[in-house]
Amino acid sequence: MLFDGSIVGKVISCEKNEKLVWEWRQSSWAADAISTCMLTFKEDSPGCTTLSLEQTNIPKVRTLIRN
Repeated sequence: MLFDGSIVGKVISCEKNEKLVWEWRQSSWAADAISTCMLTFKEDSPGCTTLSLEQTNIPKVRTLIRN
């Protein structure tokens, strides 16, 4: 739980030095709206790692910007 409960989630997969996957949602989203986020790590050379992020099932939400 983060930001006083406005973001909740759980880790669903963790592969050491390779991949981290978690599900999360904002409390303002519909109850069944859960996004999946995956980080993958690839060592290109010693001391140099590429990090890739893939996020799926992001609900469309109305954004209100006030000046």
